[in-house]
Amino acid sequence: MSLRQPRIRVVLFCMVSLCLIAASAPGPVLLAQTPDIASLTKQAKDGNAESQYQLAGAYLNGKGVNKDSKQGVEWLKKAAALDHPGAQLVLSYMYLKGGEQNISKDPAQGLRWLQKSADHGYAPAQYNLALLYRDGDADTGIARNPGQAATLFRKAARQPG
Repeated sequence: MSLRQPRIRVVLFCMVSLCLIAASAPGPVLLAQTPDIASLTKQAKDGNAESQYQLAGAYLNGKGVNKDSKQGVEWLKKAAALDHPGAQLVLSYMYLKGGEQNISKDPAQGLRWLQKSADHGYAPAQYNLALLYRDGDADTGIARNPGQAATLFRKAARQPG
């Protein structure tokens, strides 16, 4: 039971983080608008990581396009490969949980993306990684390390916003 509680916290934190990210997106009330898919697609194809991330969200959630998990994950992977910390965090969640959007559970891959996102100074990723260190996690092989957890909690708390 002790391993389930941190996982539930991580899942809940990721979901809240994604909502906060979407709510804080630049521009006038983006949640109420349908994204300009043609413009996003052009920018995404040109290598714009933020556009790739937004396009992934559109495909994964069916906003402005037909829901297409396969395309959504592909755009998410492209954005993550271009060091978009939000994309890396979402991808880490998918790999840690498994079964999400047809991604097989792969804790090592999930931890790798979570660490990359945290290394960019992304507070939600630092917090989630801190939770794993605080409680330990058998799936990822992270041993309980309260000192490392405290360091990551402090880093996350010091982020602006």
